[in-house]
Amino acid sequence: MLIVDAEYLPLYDALHIAVGYLVRSGYGLSEANERASLHIVNFFNAGERRALMLANRAISAIEKERVEEDKRRSAALSALFKGLG
Repeated sequence: MLIVDAEYLPLYDALHIAVGYLVRSGYGLSEANERASLHIVNFFNAGERRALMLANRAISAIEKERVEEDKRRSAALSALFKGLG
């Protein structure tokens, strides 16, 4: 049985929500956990204590990162293929 200080309960709830969503969206469990943990802890340390807000903000940040990564990857591939063509 895991005993958690009540102050940190929103962290665990938010992580459960965010990781569940991210895994259903195609992320691997480990990657989802790592990315969500990073953002949730940062938002928690900034003062947010509502689990759903922590999860939503983390998910939004992760999805924004994914879009930026896709843009960079696409640009790199375009440059590569232009150089080969």
